[in-house]
Amino acid sequence: MSEFINPLKFVRGTFYGWWLVGLAALVMALGTVPLFQGMTAWFPVLETRFAWSRTQLALAFSFSRVEGSVMGPISGYLIEKLGPRRMVLIGLLVLGGGFILFSLIHELWQFNLAFIVISMGAGLGTWLPMMTVLNSWFIQRRSMAMAIAMDGFYVGGVLLVPLLAWAINPEEFGPDRWRLAAAAIGIIV
Repeated sequence: MSEFINPLKFVRGTFYGWWLVGLAALVMALGTVPLFQGMTAWFPVLETRFAWSRTQLALAFSFSRVEGSVMGPISGYLIEKLGPRRMVLIGLLVLGGGFILFSLIHELWQFNLAFIVISMGAGLGTWLPMMTVLNSWFIQRRSMAMAIAMDGFYVGGVLLVPLLAWAINPEEFGPDRWRLAAAAIGIIV
């Protein structure tokens, strides 16, 4: 008697959950690194281009933390209501739209607004829905799966921040190259 095997459970002999771990790591890298760790590259360019102080720029980061504390429970509710897959899609669309807005800024209030939109997209579409997916796919080795997925944030920071710093370097590519990089991130995400 042949045993029924769920085609989604194994792909090429590998448990499908591990493919989701790789996807989660990629989402964590692309969805959070340009925002959080990448600010070390964005801030000097924005300070020079707009003559904004580090304090003015850091205020946007403070706003994003307030936004995160408010959106956390809302994100959890929406994940339960709509499902994590839809929330990742919605969150990444908001995140991408936020980076496109970021590429168009001229005033400090526009930067703050774009940063909040980017942060909202990251909050809705990265950590919480991806961990929800992994939590439902793993019983054994759940902690290992989540830890590997979180490595996307750390390894992405090591790989993507230098690439971002190079891509927005005003001395090499001109003063507004950062706009192209921000729009490209928005489109890629």
